[in-house]
Amino acid sequence: MHNQAGSYYKSGVAKAELHEYAAALEDYNKAIELSPAYADVYYKRGIARHELHDYTGAIQDYTKAVELIPSYASAYSRRAVSKLKMFDYTGALQDCNRAIEIHPTANAYNNRGYAKYALKQYVSAMQDYDKAIEMDAGYAPVYNNRGVCKYTLRDNTGAIQDYDRAIELSPDHADVYNNRGVSKQVLKDYTGAMQDYDKAIELSPYYAFAHLNRGITKHILKDYTGAIEDYNIALLYNPGHSNIYCERGVAKYKLEDYRGAMQDYDMAIYLSDDYTKPHYYRALIKQKAKAYTTAINDYNKVIELKPNYEEAYNNRAICKYGLGDYAGAMHDCDQAIALKPTHYRPYYKRGIMKFNLGDYKSAIEDYDKAIELNKTNGRAYFRRGNAKHRTGDQPGAYIDWRTALTNGHKAAEIMINKHCK
Repeated sequence: MHNQAGSYYKSGVAKAELHEYAAALEDYNKAIELSPAYADVYYKRGIARHELHDYTGAIQDYTKAVELIPSYASAYSRRAVSKLKMFDYTGALQDCNRAIEIHPTANAYNNRGYAKYALKQYVSAMQDYDKAIEMDAGYAPVYNNRGVCKYTLRDNTGAIQDYDRAIELSPDHADVYNNRGVSKQVLKDYTGAMQDYDKAIELSPYYAFAHLNRGITKHILKDYTGAIEDYNIALLYNPGHSNIYCERGVAKYKLEDYRGAMQDYDMAIYLSDDYTKPHYYRALIKQKAKAYTTAINDYNKVIELKPNYEEAYNNRAICKYGLGDYAGAMHDCDQAIALKPTHYRPYYKRGIMKFNLGDYKSAIEDYDKAIELNKTNGRAYFRRGNAKHRTGDQPGAYIDWRTALTNGHKAAEIMINKHCK
């Protein structure tokens, strides 16, 4: 290397160690001008570009480094990381394979595990994470990544154990606390989840997803106002995330702020039209307002995105019935039952429709099934009693009304007083 080029190179390395990557980049540029065939300078410039979020430039530099030295394992490994940032998971996997072939390290296995995870190769990813830990048991990031993989495989207890180890090794990473909070939330350890989200936010106050997840936990605990406060903060730091708008909309819905909820669902759908949840909840509000036609439009979208969503068929049936489309309503109830025959609600709803159409015998059959599946549903007993009353079965009606009253359906007392005295 040219002497002056060497000086620029060493100066760039020193500046990079101080995280002065823009200044380091200038020095590396000068070094390359003087010695354009020196692989290490391209490698170091690639690192600086990566840190400055110029992933395309970083990949170009790593590519030049491996052209000059085809066995440059670290350059392959670093290029893989930049490709991961560019969502080129297949390319990253190929680079990790090459790096491991040349010089296997815990970092290379960890990166390959990450690429495999992104490609939904979860079991193979786990194997790479295990190998990384075998090679370096003190490598904190791999425990976090393996924890995420275990969470995806629904092993939340195992995930928490990995997050615990990652925190033990490196206690100042907000991501790990956030991830551990998510697994605790799934296991219904809401107090523990809240503590982890609090810690993540303490370490990184602008961490939108920690605010989002804490909001979701508050929502589960029925603290809808507190949830909205967290969603508001999350949106300040990540205003383009549809899920945050949707979750805030659901919280507003719970507080009966239907106008505010609609605005949030509209924004969530604007940002991500293929997101099922805001379409479904927006349809619920429209249904509540008896805007059945537009509610059906949203339920249609939900069913298009999620064809096995039984509740969408059930609610669309109600809307169709409200518009006088009785055949369409019955068909949707039938579909809901076919999708989830152990759920009482579609039988109950279909029974109401049959009753209103004067088919009392068939209505009783549906109420029978609804009661079989949910023996404490006072409304089903009440409505079956009404149907029996219409067929002249007064003793059966009285028994059902009494049972309905026992199960908390007070309207049954009116029927008893009116018809059973």
